[in-house]
Amino acid sequence: MRCARGRRTPFRCHPGPGSDGAVLLRAVSRPPGIDFRLQRATLYNSIFVYDEEMLINQHVYGMYGYMAPILHLRKIEGGDFFDMYIQSFERVWEISTPIEDSGFWQQRTAAISSTTHPVPPAPRTA
Repeated sequence: MRCARGRRTPFRCHPGPGSDGAVLLRAVSRPPGIDFRLQRATLYNSIFVYDEEMLINQHVYGMYGYMAPILHLRKIEGGDFFDMYIQSFERVWEISTPIEDSGFWQQRTAAISSTTHPVPPAPRTA
């Protein structure tokens, strides 16, 4: 899940395809000013932005996200890491789709229905 809180909206998230976070979001009450988006870009980290601070969870092959290292960045004058990650986040945000417009919930419901009520296989013919 990619999230940010900034000046334009208080909090923004865009979970990746198949993200457990996206499933959990359905049960979350969404107050005004909170947006969720889905993206299909290949991402190598999760970015959480809180005003002038940022947490970046690095994705490490073969390791669960909660076990991977986290970078804690602060926006400082003359520093460029913070701005570089903000620009990365904004590029993905621009190409992502609001979760309501994505068909995610319909696809998820159909997938769950097909596993709980599988379609019987067609009869074999010789």
